[in-house]
Amino acid sequence: MGQMLRNSLKSNNEVLKVLANKWPSDQAKTDIITAFNLLADNAKSNDILSERIHAAYIMTEYMKPDVEDIIAIVLADPFKCHSIFRKDFDVFDPDRRNHYLEWTNSAAYASNHDPGWKEAADAKQEGDNKIQWTESLYMDYYIMTRVCDKMKERLIRDMGKRGVPDSLCVQQAYDLAKEAHQWVLRKTGEPYLAHPLCVGRILCNLGVESDVIAAALLHDVVEDSSFDLSRITRGFGTKIAEYVDAVTSVDRAYEDSDNPELFSSTKREKDAATVEKLQLCVEARPEMVFALYIKAADRMHNLQTLGNMTKEKKYAKIGETIQYYMPLFKRFHLNYFVDQLENLIWKTSNEVSYSKISSAYQRRLELSSEIIDGLEDTLSTRFYHELNNYCKQSFISSFSLTVEKEEYTPYWLFKQVKDNEKSTTDLSKAIFSKMIPLCSFNLILDPQDEKGTIEDFTTYVVPLIQKSLVKPQYTIVSASTDKFKRLKITIEDSSRNQFQLFFSTRDSYIQYRMGSKHSIYAPGESSAEDDPYGGKKIRVRLRDGTVRVIDSGASVIDLAFSIHEFIGLSAKAAIIDDQEDQPVSVYTMLQDSNKVEIIADTKKTNGVTVRFVPHARVDWLSAAITKRAKDCLIKYFERRYEGDNPRDETNTCLDNEHFNKYLEEYLIIAESLRTES
Repeated sequence: MGQMLRNSLKSNNEVLKVLANKWPSDQAKTDIITAFNLLADNAKSNDILSERIHAAYIMTEYMKPDVEDIIAIVLADPFKCHSIFRKDFDVFDPDRRNHYLEWTNSAAYASNHDPGWKEAADAKQEGDNKIQWTESLYMDYYIMTRVCDKMKERLIRDMGKRGVPDSLCVQQAYDLAKEAHQWVLRKTGEPYLAHPLCVGRILCNLGVESDVIAAALLHDVVEDSSFDLSRITRGFGTKIAEYVDAVTSVDRAYEDSDNPELFSSTKREKDAATVEKLQLCVEARPEMVFALYIKAADRMHNLQTLGNMTKEKKYAKIGETIQYYMPLFKRFHLNYFVDQLENLIWKTSNEVSYSKISSAYQRRLELSSEIIDGLEDTLSTRFYHELNNYCKQSFISSFSLTVEKEEYTPYWLFKQVKDNEKSTTDLSKAIFSKMIPLCSFNLILDPQDEKGTIEDFTTYVVPLIQKSLVKPQYTIVSASTDKFKRLKITIEDSSRNQFQLFFSTRDSYIQYRMGSKHSIYAPGESSAEDDPYGGKKIRVRLRDGTVRVIDSGASVIDLAFSIHEFIGLSAKAAIIDDQEDQPVSVYTMLQDSNKVEIIADTKKTNGVTVRFVPHARVDWLSAAITKRAKDCLIKYFERRYEGDNPRDETNTCLDNEHFNKYLEEYLIIAESLRTES
């Protein structure tokens, strides 16, 4: 039996994936193989063997375990069942045997120290997807939660290396997330807690501050647990609470709403409302772009872990990303996330092509590793030294230089193949084409004084590149600048391997990869500026001080709908710049920097004042200029006037006075809008 099960390990795909992980040493991989063999020799059935292997695979695929974690999850269950004894651990090297034994033993008997775990786990189960908790599953959960603790420690350690302070804030955020997501598993099988940790890790690698990482750890707490936003505010302050609120889905708010329209909203309508909420938040307050980072990292990790979902569910997730999130991330120039998400989308929908390109590219990198390392060393040492010597001689600012190698994504390579080869029939061969660059280098310049600019570098230093770096080893193929003020130089070595060099100041580099609040509105500049995606924008301030960004030429109607549909439908006047004695009509065009207070219609019923009474008129369609306002009005009128006769609007207080006069005009406008869209 044992030998038969051992033989089955050799061809088990999940075992092979576990072993293919980047373990710290060959000895680590040997110990994992030993654990699998020990399991095969002692497992009472093939089902137990498969269960343990799958648990090890899940932990390796979606988390960051150490070797002792793999050994514990493979052997803890049979260890407790006494089919594996302490003496069996003698197969491991004496230097590691006791540690593995202690780690496995603590997992095997963890339930003894938590007698109420079953009741607590069962009490947390809701809905149709209830988990049947067994002692074996509890051990897996215990071990994986222990891995989450390690992932948190690594996160805090890496924050320290990057000079990010306030690890206490992140520790406290982790503790609350751990409590909020306790006994919850992702559909892929690992504890839900691993997801916010991975989102925090993505953002940490991009160099964000601790408050953003803390908000990332908490980003699903309000949406998926019994904790509300006030708990976040009390524990972490307003800024982190605002980040969490901005990325929280409207699902719960709609489900708890007394408004039947919101309560009965479809998933698509909720998704659209969630994205719109985030977009309006970032447009109104540019510093809230960090909430956009959290949502982008969240979406990135979701696409990385589609796992064993059905094809239909994978494509639904991809479709949601393409329809709602990609336009938003592109609008705010989150280029790093756009590149990563496009690659993940293409990977899911073109698995075979992705695998071919990825394997071929990694093979090409391995074969060219000495060439790549040599160029990186040249840029970091000799070129950097000559650069600053040249700056001193030319009496211009010197620069410190950071060199970052960047490998291409398979999707980017696929696009290059299409452009250069005109054929994608043999992708593996095409990747080795000399027309496809090997990799790129970001050369990030930090001027040593305020006078240093990328223009200095471009003007004076390109000749230096031609003189000292290029000849005789390299040849410049092309040089150009982009809208982010990056200087792009493509060079070619004597073997015709091409490399792309991107020179930029650190601010330009960050803005290119991540966007920034400065790329939305620069401090001190007028906000009435051209939007790169069309049209001018103005900024107006609401009564509570909140800033709203809206199209130039917008009216009070447009602003009201940008705040909320109910406010738009019930708006009847506005107070501009605190002139309370001179309220203006809803048709009034707004100017940049106006302070605006919307006055909504009300009525009294049985002595009770009802707020936000619908007051919309059909002629508002000719005054509204924003798509949101027009869409809301069309939806409202279609709902009210469907059929040949208008509904009785006595109970909704709709102003019907001019309905017949404007109905024909409305129908013409509505039809033209549909035609345009």
